[in-house]
Amino acid sequence: MWTVFTDYITTGKLGSSAAGLRLVLQSLMIIAILVFLFWGIMIFWGTGFGVVAV
Repeated sequence: MWTVFTDYITTGKLGSSAAGLRLVLQSLMIIAILVFLFWGIMIFWGTGFGVVAV
């Protein structure tokens, strides 16, 4: 997804709003990665799936 955002959401294809849209989408991807990382650490440490309900 990261490469799609950086390769296809450009000012040449979407105009001046591309920078803001790309920033929002990349921020959402970073948040999703951190959520899955946190969830994986909780599972690895044995607290189970019930800790973070996604």
